[in-house]
Amino acid sequence: MYKILFIGTHDRFRSKFACLYFNALCQEKNIKTKAFSAGFDINLDNRRLKKSNPALDYLGEMGQLIEEDDMIPNQLEQVYFDACDRVICMNMEEHLTMMRKKFPEQVKKCIYWHYSDEFKMPPLSTLPLIKKEVEHLLAGIEVIA
Repeated sequence: MYKILFIGTHDRFRSKFACLYFNALCQEKNIKTKAFSAGFDINLDNRRLKKSNPALDYLGEMGQLIEEDDMIPNQLEQVYFDACDRVICMNMEEHLTMMRKKFPEQVKKCIYWHYSDEFKMPPLSTLPLIKKEVEHLLAGIEVIA
C-alpha cells in the first residue's frame, strides 16, 4: 500500500484537512493508498478537539463524515518518515526550517507546498486550494497504480 504523510505545524488545519480529504477520495475510488498527518508542535492544548475547526467545518460542508478521533493531532516522529512513501509539508516557508532543525536527514525527501497557516490566510481561502492540490496529487497516483 502506498502511504503519504502530510505535515503541518500543529496538525489541526491544513495537514489534517489534506489527509482526511485524500483518504475520503481514496476510499470513494477504491484506491489502495493511505494518508497520515502529523505536526511539528503538538501539545496538550492543541491535542484537544476545538469547537471550531475550519478543516472539520469545510469537510462537513463537502458531505464528509469525520470521526472525532480522526481530528486528534499527531506529533511528528521519525516513524512516520520510515513508514511513508511520500512526504508533503504544507508550507515551505514555515516547515523547511523546522525540517532542517528536527529532521535534517529528511529535508530532501519532502515536497513543499505553499499554503499559509490559518493565522496568515483565511481558511476559507486556503482549504479550496488545498482541496484542488489533493485532487491533483491523487490523479497522479491513479496513473501510477
